[in-house]
Amino acid sequence: MRVTHLLREKENLESRRQELEQQLSAINVHLIEVQSEYGTIFNKRCTLLNLPIEVTCLIFTYALLERVVDEEDSDSDTSSEEDADPLVEVVVSHVCRKWRTISLGYQKLWCCFWYNGPESTRSQVDRFDAYMERSGTQPLHLWFEFRDENAKIDHHPLFQRAINFVNRWEHVTVFSESDNELLTQLRLLVDAKAPMLQYFSLYIDASCEDHDDERPVTSLETTIFKGGAPKLTFVLLDSSIGLTMPPLTNLTTLRIEKGDMSMLHILECTTLIELLSLPSLLDVSLVGEMFYPPDDSLPNFEMPRLKRFRICEISDFWGILQRIRAPKLHTLVIYGCDFLSSAPAVIEAQKPYSFPALSKLWLLETTAEEEVAKYLVKMTSSITEAFITHDLIDMSFLATITNHLSQFKVWPRLKTLTCNIEGFTDTEAYVNFSRTRTKGALCWRLHNELTTYWKAEWPDQVEVIKECTRLEEVEEDFSAVAELFWPEDMDFPPFYVPEEDDHFAIESYY
Repeated sequence: MRVTHLLREKENLESRRQELEQQLSAINVHLIEVQSEYGTIFNKRCTLLNLPIEVTCLIFTYALLERVVDEEDSDSDTSSEEDADPLVEVVVSHVCRKWRTISLGYQKLWCCFWYNGPESTRSQVDRFDAYMERSGTQPLHLWFEFRDENAKIDHHPLFQRAINFVNRWEHVTVFSESDNELLTQLRLLVDAKAPMLQYFSLYIDASCEDHDDERPVTSLETTIFKGGAPKLTFVLLDSSIGLTMPPLTNLTTLRIEKGDMSMLHILECTTLIELLSLPSLLDVSLVGEMFYPPDDSLPNFEMPRLKRFRICEISDFWGILQRIRAPKLHTLVIYGCDFLSSAPAVIEAQKPYSFPALSKLWLLETTAEEEVAKYLVKMTSSITEAFITHDLIDMSFLATITNHLSQFKVWPRLKTLTCNIEGFTDTEAYVNFSRTRTKGALCWRLHNELTTYWKAEWPDQVEVIKECTRLEEVEEDFSAVAELFWPEDMDFPPFYVPEEDDHFAIESYY
């Protein structure tokens, strides 16, 4: 009897619970309706929600731009869902019914897709599909960060989906590591047509098991986008360049950054010259040992429109640099290079070619022996601004100038010389260079920590410097000056470049 009673009581309680759940569900529905009606009445007084749709869309656009700025200042390692800032396009679509309707119909709000690592659950394939549907026919801005040493996540389905929309690609950036399978997927782009593509950055650091297996690049033949990419103006490629050569006809900005030390896909020197000779090039950036050493038989070659040129950690580049004829070049950046006299013979040593329009020279962590240094200063004789940085005063280009080239006036048009040399060194090199200047014609830009030390230790020498030149004492971090020679808007618009990928980042010694 007791068992039967308990069973009936249990059934009654379950039935009552079900009724209460139904009532609660009905109350929730009614609450949503009341809230919606209340919101509709309340929002009628909200000026922001009464703006024209076009103005609301402009607000959404500025919010997207603000997110890009925030991403530049954020820590690139914090990509987890709980650490990541909410996506602007998702936030505005959840504010209210009106904003949701507007945002879901505003295609430009959904054409920018970021994938910043496998820990970010917001970057699933279904999210990508939703963005593609909502962005309609708008040009796509895609950023894929596939580098993660500790996670065994299959990124390839996501990239496969992206390839399906290649006809809408406009700005595309792909970072990966030793991903030969990704290279295999890129074969799907061989005959692809990319009519909207303007910026294409592919850094996958392709490797091979046998690093002695040389595959020299001897041709600039197009290997991807053979269907055409008529608007392509910006290209960044790494050591996979031999397998992923896009159309180069209209290229204005070229970056090649060799990611490993192997000889895989290394350029023949003549191929490099052919690449640099593209008549449309305005800006060129080269990083790493990417070509076979040149010989003395190489001819001079023209870079007719080149304006900015930077090189980093290329030991044999002196043999190329002295052969360049670039009448419009105005900024030259050399980082981490050792120009030795054992380099290929200096041609026409007595009458070197001088870049006629060159105004800015940046010698960053770079050394040169006397013979090459003399030739280099003659090549750059027209500069008005120079920046020298080094971790040792004795190895710096400033020391080379003052110790070996004092017999003639180096850089006669120089107006500003900024030095970022480690350590509280004595004033000798600075004083000696100052004495070669016409009084007041040169402005030194030195950190105030250094000048303060000098004033305490060698006040007389500081006065000598001031008698010959003007002295500007800088308080800010010298690392910020890098923006001056390579504007941010030349890289991956509207995306940011992770700090660890900036090979030209300057270390401020003060």
